[in-house]
Amino acid sequence: MIGPPLDIQPASPWCYPRVSGLAESSKSRGLQPGRYALLVIDMIYGCIEAHLGYIAQSTDGDPQTSYYANRMDGTVIPAHKLLLSAARASGFPVIYTILGSDFDDHLDISPHVRPVIEYRGVHRGTHGFEIVEPLQPREGDIVLTKLGSGAFGTTAIDEILRGAGVQEVVIAGTVTNGCVLTTALGAWDLGYGVTVAEDACCTLGQRLHDQALDVMRGCQITVVGVKEVLSHWSASSRESA
Repeated sequence: MIGPPLDIQPASPWCYPRVSGLAESSKSRGLQPGRYALLVIDMIYGCIEAHLGYIAQSTDGDPQTSYYANRMDGTVIPAHKLLLSAARASGFPVIYTILGSDFDDHLDISPHVRPVIEYRGVHRGTHGFEIVEPLQPREGDIVLTKLGSGAFGTTAIDEILRGAGVQEVVIAGTVTNGCVLTTALGAWDLGYGVTVAEDACCTLGQRLHDQALDVMRGCQITVVGVKEVLSHWSASSRESA
């Protein structure tokens, strides 16, 4: 005999694991003391330009009608400039990732991501492979070719961060519900403290952006604005002086 349906209510807000009584785990752990690194995810022409990246997918390549393009130019790139300046001033490592191939046949790319990269034609030596001009790396910054969605699964970033004594990462970039999300969860899986700078991230629409941030919050990943990150770094610098 089949009994009555189980009365299982999902925790609200979502938390991981989704078990009754663990809703408290959905609270952000907050910005913590420690040695940070700034991870700049896929801020390349191949992800941003109208005829190559997400604008083309969402609006037939018209930046004037694109949520993505308008947020990128008006909010995300200016936020990155602030983060980059503060991280360098604090002596924190800055690591860029480039979602693209080292080869023109793209065979090094994860097979699940390869069709996207092939469509965009993003490989070393092409314009799409380059980091956008306003956010160019400086001497001492690290640039990694990312062969799939998450940086921690497809680059040597974990070894680099551990070698630099980093315990906490701040993540910014594109897209919120794709490579930013998988990178944040990869860092979380490996025990890093993770902060996502919400206004330095972008995706194809506000709903997708908000949903991805909710998933991250459910894993106690800290989601804050750039101003809060900068304030925390500034206060930490004063305390250690």
